[in-house]
Amino acid sequence: MNFLQNLPLNPSAMPGNLQNFPSNPQAMTENLFPLLSNLLGIVEGLIIAAILVSFAIYIYLSIAYSKIGKKTGLANPGIAWLPGAGPLAIIFETAKDHWWPFLVLAIGWVSTLLFTGLAIYSLSLVTIGYIIFLLSLLIFGIMTIIWHWKTYKAVNKPGWWILVPVVLGVIGFLLSPVDKKISAIISFVAIISHLVFISIAAWGSSTQPTQQAPAETTQKTPEQATQKA
Repeated sequence: MNFLQNLPLNPSAMPGNLQNFPSNPQAMTENLFPLLSNLLGIVEGLIIAAILVSFAIYIYLSIAYSKIGKKTGLANPGIAWLPGAGPLAIIFETAKDHWWPFLVLAIGWVSTLLFTGLAIYSLSLVTIGYIIFLLSLLIFGIMTIIWHWKTYKAVNKPGWWILVPVVLGVIGFLLSPVDKKISAIISFVAIISHLVFISIAAWGSSTQPTQQAPAETTQKTPEQATQKA
């Protein structure tokens, strides 16, 4: 109890930052309210900016994928405007692949819900459900890359373009525990690269350069030579 006797109960003996701290609860509330208001204003501004950027990207991608759908001769390119699934529908129809990846994704969702519901019997079932879901996402993601590759090829563009944002995105994700700034920059470049490649595929020329056929060299027969003479 001796240490209590040495405490600086006199406000003048306290450090400067503690002396300025209001001891009255009402004064504390009056000082904290402007701070909280400023913080809420910043958060609201960031949310509004994120919504506007997301809406602008949605408009941009919808127009771009719709243009790609028209170039590849799809019957309904306007499906690109379907929120969330529109661009996916465009590349799926353009690639002309089987629909089994959607079945795999659905199985992953259903298994997650099923095994989560059985968590009251065993927590290991939840782990199994999430593993199945992650595997279904991985398979579906790989098929999405393949569909993009075939879509680029359909408009006479290099299929490996889709690998650039994918590889950059993976690198940015792996670097996030090490350096968040570098991770954010790489992830931003990945998004921009995809937007640029999609715009080139949508509005760029889709015709391959034609090669001139070599001139045919005809050899004259002796009869033709004598007739000409």
